Amino acid sequence: MSPTAPSKVLFILGGGPRIGHAVAKRFLQDGYRIAVGRRNPGDGNDTAEAEAQGVFLVSVDVASRQSVKAAFHAVKSQLGVPNVVVYNAADLTFPSHMDDPFAISPAEFEHNLAVNATGAYSALHHASRGFLHLKKAFGDSDDVHCVFIATGDVSPFHPDAAATTLGPGKAALAYLIQVGMKAYEQAGIRFYFASQVTAEGKVVPESEVSAVAHGEVYVNLVNRDLVRDVWHVKFSANKEGTKVKVEWESE
Repeated sequence: MSPTAPSKVLFILGGGPRIGHAVAKRFLQDGYRIAVGRRNPGDGNDTAEAEAQGVFLVSVDVASRQSVKAAFHAVKSQLGVPNVVVYNAADLTFPSHMDDPFAISPAEFEHNLAVNATGAYSALHHASRGFLHLKKAFGDSDDVHCVFIATGDVSPFHPDAAATTLGPGKAALAYLIQVGMKAYEQAGIRFYFASQVTAEGKVVPESEVSAVAHGEVYVNLVNRDLVRDVWHVKFSANKEGTKVKVEWESE
């Protein structure tokens, strides 16, 4: 790789048909080569469209350390070292009764935690190795944006029985993002926990999640169009993503 040609590679782990698809589509418009990691890459109505656009679909089970490692290796071999990594994977188990959330089995909690936290750490580990490699190869060039974005939510800050197996993992991920933002600041590597919220700053109902807004906010974070380097980014949007308001938090 030439030192005059910085990498523009995005790797999305958890590339579903909504947020993952919209983020990939938006970064394609910005000239990125895209890799999308899914447990079953051939599934989904957007598979044919993704392949037609040159998106590299890679198999990954984020609950498996070896699978995450293999996926990063595959992306590097196919496209180059990712300079932007989006962790969009999440898993949760709803309790049968909201007044008895701890009836959820330990096995289900453990699996959800593996996706929401342990898998995220695996992604942080491999992404940061790549970021440090790119920074060493290209020095302090402003053209090299090394950014890790976690698709977050505010469940760690607004406990809810419905998020019993989601919130703890998201809380761990939020902690890791803060560690990353502080530890790698001098290296020019950035970490964000990006949460869509309601206008009141609360959890967004699933039906109101705007995939388009996620893509727009994520591109702006990478390009520093949103200039403040803080770890938690809150944004509200209408479902179509045509009206987006961004706020900054420092919990």
